[in-house]
Amino acid sequence: MRCVAYVDGACEPVNPGGVGGYGFVIYAEGRAVAEGLGVACCCTALCTNNVAEYKAVIAALKRAAELGCRSVKIRSDSQLVVYQLSGVYRVHAPHLAELLEEVKKAASQFAEFSAEWVPRERNKRADRLSKLAICRHIRDDEEARGLFGDALATERQVAYLKALGVDPGDCLLKREASELISKAQRRRRQTLG
Repeated sequence: MRCVAYVDGACEPVNPGGVGGYGFVIYAEGRAVAEGLGVACCCTALCTNNVAEYKAVIAALKRAAELGCRSVKIRSDSQLVVYQLSGVYRVHAPHLAELLEEVKKAASQFAEFSAEWVPRERNKRADRLSKLAICRHIRDDEEARGLFGDALATERQVAYLKALGVDPGDCLLKREASELISKAQRRRRQTLG
């Protein structure tokens, strides 16, 4: 089975040093067959969006192996990670070199492995999963909540989204809530003309 895995990693509300979350969606024969999310790191200077992106690749490869994929194409909106995976860029940071070795080991079990850059707009589902992982960690982890609790959407934002007919889901970052409110307001103005 040929699989395509869309992956994304983010570090919020600050990069470096925030909460590194990742998400992935695996497709086979044109349909989503698996997705996942998780926390790559938290609250250290080495916690970056690049670390989270590598962890997304590793998690997606592990899941693809469980699904029985024979070949895997990774699609990511991180040019740095894609070019490092493809050998175009060298890895200078020791902690990223370790993660690259993990990827190579995980990728070696597939008959084919490749990585391809995609624009952010084509990676929305994995991006949303990475942000959801971050949000849930900030909400549920005492240390992260103490450091970054103010990055979570306010009750007022959530109520306003609901009033606009937008489902905010179970967890939302403040910045994401603001973006959703702006989009919903634009749609509403266009509809009312």
